[in-house]
Amino acid sequence: MAALDSNCFQIELMGFEDMEEVLKIERSSFPAPWNRKIFTGELENPQSYVFLLKKIMGEEKTVQGYICLWVVNNETYISNLAVDPSCQRQGIATALLYFALEYSFKKKSKRAILEVREHNYPARCLYDKFDFRQIEIRPNYYKDTDESALILKLELTMFFSLSTTKKP
Repeated sequence: MAALDSNCFQIELMGFEDMEEVLKIERSSFPAPWNRKIFTGELENPQSYVFLLKKIMGEEKTVQGYICLWVVNNETYISNLAVDPSCQRQGIATALLYFALEYSFKKKSKRAILEVREHNYPARCLYDKFDFRQIEIRPNYYKDTDESALILKLELTMFFSLSTTKKP
């Protein structure tokens, strides 16, 4: 994985004080964005984790992207991943996804599941780098565009047993 400089970036849990920055990224990233109520529910749910990647500039930290996941029993469900459009193609989504998968694996999760719009090719390329495999298609799942959802799965034990040269 192309590592981001830890002197310039850090990953941390989202707090309510981060809400406005996250909502701004959310609204600029999705045709049907989550609202404040949904993010509040995520922050209040003990099975939910919202991790932010922040850029550090002196004393100031700015949210560059985030990933939302649920860890339930031995399974992780990745429900949301977005990067500020002005910061895309810099490895932020890769760093967030790898962090979330590693975090899930340490919490004894055996697999990660997610859904992606069938025409979201940049996201699909990201998930391909991690060897997510399609296990199902849900036709017309997204009502705003009538796009189908591809359900993808990654076996974490297999992923983390690969040599480091195989990891994104």
